[in-house]
Amino acid sequence: MMETSNFICLAWRTAIALILLPLVQVNPGPWTPCSATCGPGRQSRKLKCKVLLSFTQTEVELPDEECGGGGDRPPLERPCNMGPCDGGLSPPGGLPRVLGDELHHWDYRGFTACSATCAAGKQRVVVRCVDRLRGEEVDNALCDPSNRPTLMMRMCNPEPCPPRWEVSAWTACSASCGVGIQTRSVYCTRLLSLDQRDSAGVPDHECREFKPAVLQPCNQVDCPPTWETEPWQQCSQSCGGGVQVRQVSCKQLLSTGANRMLEGGACPGESPPPRRPCVNADCLPFLGGGEWGKCSVSCGLGIQRREPVCRRLTATGHQVTLARWLCSGLASPPLVRTCRMMACPKPRKELRPKEPPGLRRPLKARGFVQGVKSCPWLTSLHSLYVQVRPERRLHLTIGGHAYLLPNTSLVIKCPVKRFPKSYIRWSKDGRPLASSERLGVTKSGSLRIHYLGQEDAGLYKCVAGPASDIFTIQLIGGGGGGAGAVGGPPDKEAGGAAAVYAPAWRS
Repeated sequence: MMETSNFICLAWRTAIALILLPLVQVNPGPWTPCSATCGPGRQSRKLKCKVLLSFTQTEVELPDEECGGGGDRPPLERPCNMGPCDGGLSPPGGLPRVLGDELHHWDYRGFTACSATCAAGKQRVVVRCVDRLRGEEVDNALCDPSNRPTLMMRMCNPEPCPPRWEVSAWTACSASCGVGIQTRSVYCTRLLSLDQRDSAGVPDHECREFKPAVLQPCNQVDCPPTWETEPWQQCSQSCGGGVQVRQVSCKQLLSTGANRMLEGGACPGESPPPRRPCVNADCLPFLGGGEWGKCSVSCGLGIQRREPVCRRLTATGHQVTLARWLCSGLASPPLVRTCRMMACPKPRKELRPKEPPGLRRPLKARGFVQGVKSCPWLTSLHSLYVQVRPERRLHLTIGGHAYLLPNTSLVIKCPVKRFPKSYIRWSKDGRPLASSERLGVTKSGSLRIHYLGQEDAGLYKCVAGPASDIFTIQLIGGGGGGAGAVGGPPDKEAGGAAAVYAPAWRS
């Protein structure tokens, strides 16, 4: 609807312009015969004021005052000469002899091509010098330039122009190197008049031609090498201070848009820091351990103890010691661990003289007793064991010292040679051991205890005839009531991932 209104408005403006821009001109009539038959005389002619209506291509006479009386008005008279009056010859054909350039005059010979194919162009009237007698165009120099008619124009091709693409200027390049981009606006418009500002936008599909590009590459040259950094990663600690890291690399952006990785020396200046400290809030208090005490033995394997200490890690990463009550109810770190001192000296064995080959002592001389093998031999393991994690059942050997967790089932072996297993006897803290549902001696002579409790801590002794050895049990974390209790549950710091601290022990 808007486009139709614009077209009607343009048609009215064009029609009015055609009416208001008539071709007003003075048309001279033919010259009269010379006033004298010989000698000098004068000629006259009539002038008519006419207008050329361009839309009908017809001429209409107007009053003389409409054409004005300026210097462009053609002359009404001119001199003439019919020749000498003494009987001389007159010009051939009886025509008057016109003085000067009067044999030629200016005439209108159509219009120039329209200055525009649409939206109301302009045409200029063509004026040529014409031979009056033959009606042919001649050189303009033959006509009097002072009599040349005024320049006149008319409008042409008043219909609106077809839609066409209009583009704006390119924007500045988005990058100085590598690959930049320039953009511009492209829109479809229809020109309504010769005034370029008198246009209306129309939908893109009305423009028949291919739409011009709206972007183009620019500044396609390699960039100099530069340092490139990635965003900082999260702090390594949620409290108590930490470290942030990031990737730093030397790169060069090429004109193809690709990045080239370079050595650090190719980039100017120093490399940006790849890590920095980060400060968070103070951590909550925790229960740590103090300094370890001295080893309980001077040689072989022993244990060390320490006291719990309440600490806090500050936002700057420093540890500060707090009052013990601030850590009440928190889990305690391992307070017992094994320690190894120098090897203990071995007792010397008594050397006995070798008996001659083939000589055998009587059985009675060797202390043989009917039904019992002589000289029982216990294969004990004198080692220390600390239980670091809950287990359903442990198998240990007589001769050691163990720190165990409550509710652990335990089997203490008493390996003996040259002695019947059914004759093995066990005692606890110097008193014979009575069998019960939780505690008893197996057919192989081993002591079996189900679900260790505080009452099971103590000194156990295996007796195989004249041979015997002991095994000490202490409970971990069983409170402070008994001599066999050790405060604090041990973990990896109390012996690492291994539960046995002698090569011959098994768990």
